[in-house]
Amino acid sequence: MNVLIAQPPNVAEIDRVFPGRGKNVIFAWGDTIYNPGGVHVPRHLQAHEGAHSDRQRTRGVEAWWRSYLDDPEFRYREEVVGHAAEYLSQAIGQYDRNRHARLLMTTTGRLLAPFYEYGIRRSHKQATHDLLQAAHRLSK
Repeated sequence: MNVLIAQPPNVAEIDRVFPGRGKNVIFAWGDTIYNPGGVHVPRHLQAHEGAHSDRQRTRGVEAWWRSYLDDPEFRYREEVVGHAAEYLSQAIGQYDRNRHARLLMTTTGRLLAPFYEYGIRRSHKQATHDLLQAAHRLSK
């Protein structure tokens, strides 16, 4: 994916849903990662945004974003996929089960971050289950 140091095309709509997002949040729009803060985008976050990009291609970028911003349940499901891709990209080549457990716990914590404004609280156990199911589907 291309990384562009700029605001995404739909920044006004994003700010409506995430008014306190900060400048270091990155966004996928099609095949581009918008990186307003110019921060380093590590491989696992590129995988996360790449998963969003793939799903946007299937649904249509603007339709995907409309659903993502307007429907917290859709947003959760899409973040599960993004976080699963992120988890898998970090787990590749790691054979220490304790490292995997820590990575899974950290990734699940990021998935459940209040920033995402899902509206419905999910337990860590449920989110971990959702994340592992998505990771399994992605790894096929």
